[in-house]
Amino acid sequence: MTPFKQEELSNCTSQDWEGETFYPKPGWVWQYPKPKLQTSYANPLMLSAIEFFHYLTFATQIGLAYTFFSFSDFYAPRCESFFLVAIAPVFQQAASVVPIVLHEYEGWQIAPFKDSTGDRDKFNNDGLRRVAYKLLFVLQAVASGMFCIGVFGTNRWSVGSLTVEMPWTILFVAAVLLWLYVASRAAKTFSLTIDNKLLLPVPLSIAIVYIPIQFAYIIALADLLGWVPALLGVALPLLGGVMEGLGAESTFNQWWHLFAVILLNSAGVVLSFCVARHAMGLL
Repeated sequence: MTPFKQEELSNCTSQDWEGETFYPKPGWVWQYPKPKLQTSYANPLMLSAIEFFHYLTFATQIGLAYTFFSFSDFYAPRCESFFLVAIAPVFQQAASVVPIVLHEYEGWQIAPFKDSTGDRDKFNNDGLRRVAYKLLFVLQAVASGMFCIGVFGTNRWSVGSLTVEMPWTILFVAAVLLWLYVASRAAKTFSLTIDNKLLLPVPLSIAIVYIPIQFAYIIALADLLGWVPALLGVALPLLGGVMEGLGAESTFNQWWHLFAVILLNSAGVVLSFCVARHAMGLL
């Protein structure tokens, strides 16, 4: 080992290795760090329920994809690209992996944020939260866009009296994807502040693309299933996001966190139910 390497290792403090002891040993799934500053109801039972429902979203979203697949004979003729319709919920779940990684790192507690890892046992990492929000919104925008293209295709789009045909539709999709990739990470955040707490720190450069894509997603859902399932399918995860992004991150009460993730699961269940009922002619 070179002298430089030896000196580098000798300069490591106990904080550099705190990940080894952040979770109580031996670190089973029901063992969590002690409650952080200002948190309430951060007991093992509550945090176990929060973690369980986060991972349950894999079942609900993949279940939605499977429901579309099960009724492919009914939906495939109605969609320009049924593959994108069926795979979009799976990609939506890929977006949900980002906050799951964040929560795993933070011990599954919503706690006050600080841009430092030195006090990991007291605060959550604000820099990590900003990265998680950015990637979450980017991947959700891509998943919603996939669903829209799956329903409407890219051959011809009509908005009122305006008609757009290939290759402009393809160029527009490519431009949106490129923008989501290269958009400024240092842009002003599209966020709210309550009691001097920064909430929903999403780069404005991402938000200006994410919002219209979500409106297009509602229209695509309504075109395929009707307005009631479309509004329910969007309102439930939106309410869950508001509960976590505004309620939990301003009060640090873990009940907000639990209710939020339950709503996220209910969105997949409700949409699966609506897809099945619609295909069977009962909706």
